[in-house]
Amino acid sequence: MESTLSIAYTDLRKEIASFLGWGETAANWSDDKVTRLQRIIDRALRRFYSPPTVPVMGRPVAHVWSFLSPIATLTLVGDEGDYDLPDDFAFLVDEFTYTAEQGVGTRIEIVPDILIRDLRARQTGSGLPCKAATVPNDGTKPGQGPQRWTLMLWPAPAGAYVLNYRYRIMHRTLTEERPYPLGGAIHANTILEFCLAQAELDIKDTKGGIHEATAMEYLVRSIIDDQRLGPQRLGKMVDPSMYPRKSGRRGHDSDHVVTVNGVSY
Repeated sequence: MESTLSIAYTDLRKEIASFLGWGETAANWSDDKVTRLQRIIDRALRRFYSPPTVPVMGRPVAHVWSFLSPIATLTLVGDEGDYDLPDDFAFLVDEFTYTAEQGVGTRIEIVPDILIRDLRARQTGSGLPCKAATVPNDGTKPGQGPQRWTLMLWPAPAGAYVLNYRYRIMHRTLTEERPYPLGGAIHANTILEFCLAQAELDIKDTKGGIHEATAMEYLVRSIIDDQRLGPQRLGKMVDPSMYPRKSGRRGHDSDHVVTVNGVSY
C-alpha cells in the first residue's frame, strides 16, 4: 500500500496549477494548460531523476538514485539463448548472478556481443551460461518506437536456471493510470519543489527563483537519505590482472569454466 504522504500525479497538477493562479479544479483548465502542466512535470522529473551536482557535506556530489536500480529476476528456458529485457531497461548496473541453488561460483561475464556471436558460430550446444551481452532489439526501426534491449547468453542454458540482476530504469511519464513518481514518499517534497521550480522557469520565466533554491535545498536532504540506503563500504577494489590465473590464460579463471561439446572455456 502506497504511503499516504506520497505525492501523486493529481497532487502535482493541482499544486502547480494553484501556484500559477489557474485554480485546482481540473475541469476548469484549458487544453493548453493541461498540456503545459504535463510538460512541466515531465521536465521536472527528468531533472530530479538525473539531478545536478550539488554540495553535500562540503563536497560536490553527482548522485545516482538507488531507487532507479532495482533487482530483477530472469527465468531461463532450456536451449534458448536470447531474452527480451524489461521495457524500462536502460543498462546493466552489475553482473548477472545465479540463485543460491544454481550455478554457485559461476561468474557470468559481460562481454561485447561480437564475442557471443563468434562463440555461437564455433560451438553449438548448451550448458551453464557464463557470458552475456546486451544489444539493441531490432523489433522496431530506429526512431520509430521506444528503444528495447535483448540479452544474449552463451552457451544457451541447459535448463530452467534463474538469474538475478540489477539494472537502471528508464523512467516513464506520469499518468492517472501510473500516478506515482519513483522514489516514494521520502522524496515527495523534493519532487514537488522541482515541479514548482520548473513552473517558475517555463511559465513565469523566472530563473533561479525561490522554488529553485528550495528544490536544491531539498535535493541535498534527499541525497543524504538515499545514501543511507546504500552500502557504507563496497570492500577492497582490485585489478584481477594483477593476480596469476591457474590456467595461464589471461582473462579466464580456471575455477569458473564451462564445457560445451567437450570443449572447455
